[in-house]
Amino acid sequence: MMQLLFDVVLAGHAELLTVLIEHGAELDGTTTPGRTALHCAAARGHAESVTVLLACGASVAVKDGDGRTAYDLADKTEITGTLLAQLNAAGTRAPQAALAQATRVEKVKRRRLNVLEERLGHNCRGLWESEGRAGRDANKLFRVDPASAEYRKIVGEFRNTMPAHTVVEELLRVENGAVHELFQVNSHAIRQEVGAGFDPGRMERLLFHGTDAVEMIVNATDGHAFLPLKSGSANGSVWGEGIYFARDAAYSDRYVKHAMHINGPRRMLLVEVALGRSTQGARGMRVCPVLPGTQYTRYNSMVNDVANPSIFVVQHSSQCYPAYQITYRDNRPR
Repeated sequence: MMQLLFDVVLAGHAELLTVLIEHGAELDGTTTPGRTALHCAAARGHAESVTVLLACGASVAVKDGDGRTAYDLADKTEITGTLLAQLNAAGTRAPQAALAQATRVEKVKRRRLNVLEERLGHNCRGLWESEGRAGRDANKLFRVDPASAEYRKIVGEFRNTMPAHTVVEELLRVENGAVHELFQVNSHAIRQEVGAGFDPGRMERLLFHGTDAVEMIVNATDGHAFLPLKSGSANGSVWGEGIYFARDAAYSDRYVKHAMHINGPRRMLLVEVALGRSTQGARGMRVCPVLPGTQYTRYNSMVNDVANPSIFVVQHSSQCYPAYQITYRDNRPR
């Protein structure tokens, strides 16, 4: 995640910094030649990024490989006044200030997770079991206890539209830090773009995805899990080209890779999807259309029915995170 933090700093996207910091980006981590994110932001003259990094507790005392602090490197035509004085302060922030900032960050994290908790009854990443909840373990799948509220909520959503003879064999939580971090950045960017009109219940949803590319999605190492060729959505683009998701598990079951035996196990994904603003999709739509009254801003997703959508299409892999893998079988007598 540290490299992603540097990429965001160098690009000047200050609004995305808090998202990365909330999810564990190391504020004072260094890259060659020993520079922190604060060094880079100051040198580029990105005043807003410097402000965010300082507020989150970045140290002004760290020196790079040449013995220079962020103040020494700062573009003093852009970094001025009180902000420049903060960079020139000796040492790090007082422990009381750091504690106060940690409390504020925790409150922000709590607010960002409220929507998902209301839907599932738990803190999604808060339940991760990978080392440090970082999702960097070689194993990306963790069994969910059938006696837990987490299991009951997820399996309940799945069973809502599936036939009564469907038997759930196992629920696995996907813990892939690389994919989740890119998803969080994109989700935040969509929230920022939509602004005051953002409706979390409608614009961020948990949706089902049937595919024969489950292993590729779950174990993606580059952060991009749902490329159309990986996710199996390259076919049947009735509502536009992109990655397809469904409100109902029964619909996604049509696209699940079935075992050779008719009663064999099947796997489906339940996915967090940042939908943002949706528009009516149609065959042949290769990109989301531009929003009326704008020149460059596009819709974020396409649907089969704007009034009552049940099929959703997105075109960027970072809009999706595979939260759970459900293993099930058709238990009808043959």
